[in-house]
Amino acid sequence: MLSWSEILSIEPVLRVKSGETVTFDCLDASNGQVTADSRVEAISSMVFSQLDQVNGPIYVEDAKAGDTLKIEVLSIETADWGWTALIPGFGLLHDEYTEPALKIWKLNKEEGYAWFDEEKGIKIPLKPFAGEMGVAPGKNGAFSTIPPYNTGGNVDTKHLRVGSTFYLPIEVDGALFSMGDGHAAQGDGEVCGTAIETPIKAQVRLTVMKDRPYTKTPHFRTSPVTVYDEEYYCTTGVDSDIREATRSALRHMIKYLCEEHKLESVAAYMLCSVAGDLRMHEVVDMPNYVIGMMLPKSIFSQAKYFVFSGTFGFATLPRAIYNLAPCRGNSMLFKCRDVGGQWRPSRHVPAVFWPLRPNGLFLDEIFVEPEIVPGATPLLHLLLNLSRVSPSDSKRAKIFEVRRLGGSENA
Repeated sequence: MLSWSEILSIEPVLRVKSGETVTFDCLDASNGQVTADSRVEAISSMVFSQLDQVNGPIYVEDAKAGDTLKIEVLSIETADWGWTALIPGFGLLHDEYTEPALKIWKLNKEEGYAWFDEEKGIKIPLKPFAGEMGVAPGKNGAFSTIPPYNTGGNVDTKHLRVGSTFYLPIEVDGALFSMGDGHAAQGDGEVCGTAIETPIKAQVRLTVMKDRPYTKTPHFRTSPVTVYDEEYYCTTGVDSDIREATRSALRHMIKYLCEEHKLESVAAYMLCSVAGDLRMHEVVDMPNYVIGMMLPKSIFSQAKYFVFSGTFGFATLPRAIYNLAPCRGNSMLFKCRDVGGQWRPSRHVPAVFWPLRPNGLFLDEIFVEPEIVPGATPLLHLLLNLSRVSPSDSKRAKIFEVRRLGGSENA
């Protein structure tokens, strides 16, 4: 279905009772025009009027105009591939990026990420959701699935992941719910016009609610959020026109990525779309608005330092690191404490000079400079070597946290 249409102008494909679950098997946003083997020519020949199709409509019994449809997102499974593109005439900076471009992604569903640029160490966590979820508007006519409406549609909201709940105002009997436009990951704003587009299989529960007369636009409740210490780099745009302030914030982030991370401009634009979040920082101090483009530093997995925390026999870990020939001569910063919990000063020494100590002093944190071995990280080598030490040496080696830090200021 390529349009949201008036009452029953498109026959429902399924009728369900309130509270029942429905499974959707959706093509990607290109409606099959882009495949895992496509080249950029597929964007040049793309039929724009066929984009963002949705599956449906679903008639929900007992749904009446004035009610609210509650959509619980129960599961979403992506394909093992996706795509991001610059489509001429589309996107926040469409007037500045006029040539088509296409990136095909390999999605590592088992480990939950996709490489944006493996050589530069940039990878994107997979957080799939459906960009399109909506019900039929209560007025005559056919309405494109490209823009969002008060009744939902192409809301492209990354928070509508598994575990979230979406609420839509019902304007026609039966609600006539449809969904599609699978995304494996997206930043708030989807600034280049596409996310990591991918086919999805999704299951939702549809429930009619009679006690929410205040639901006049899409509302949602997020899935539980895991709070952790994420760092961001933010660029801003300041302008009396809120759209121009937004465009300016994006331009400055693209410039930053080109200068600091050596990305091409088109690649930087795509990265902002799949991982960057637009934020309204200031909207009251007229005449100007302040809009931010925020990029999580954790996507740059080859940050200057890694830190792994845990409790290790102090005799074990130096032996494991000493055995890492690629690490010899490179520096590590470590922090340790004795059995009584007293912290020792941090030290920065060549790994090859780590002495073997008796058990009883435990290593709590190690900061490791990456790129010791091209294409590999010390973290991987450390874990491999820990798995090879004798059981008596490794009995304390229990890693309970791995996190990445963004630079030397964290050390």
